[in-house]
Amino acid sequence: MRGEIKEQSNGKKILNVTVLYTEGSPVTPNTIERIRECVAELGVRADRSRFLGSPTVPMNGIDIDPSVLDSKVFGCMRRTYGPSVMPSKEMILDALNEA
Repeated sequence: MRGEIKEQSNGKKILNVTVLYTEGSPVTPNTIERIRECVAELGVRADRSRFLGSPTVPMNGIDIDPSVLDSKVFGCMRRTYGPSVMPSKEMILDALNEA
């Protein structure tokens, strides 16, 4: 897991938490749940962290779906990618080529 705090030009701080794991790691779901509990305990709101829902896939800090770059809808919710619940292969490949 890696955490990074950045300060914006307006003085607001943004915390970006990324959980890095290998497939099948038995403690990953519990680790993610513990992070969510801690976030809730501190009262951090999803809209403050610009969380677009689950799953969100940033590459180099930029969401892979260009249609949401100016989105104002944030929260702990299920995310969709157009008509699908997961990003298309084309969307992922485009993001990888742009990264």
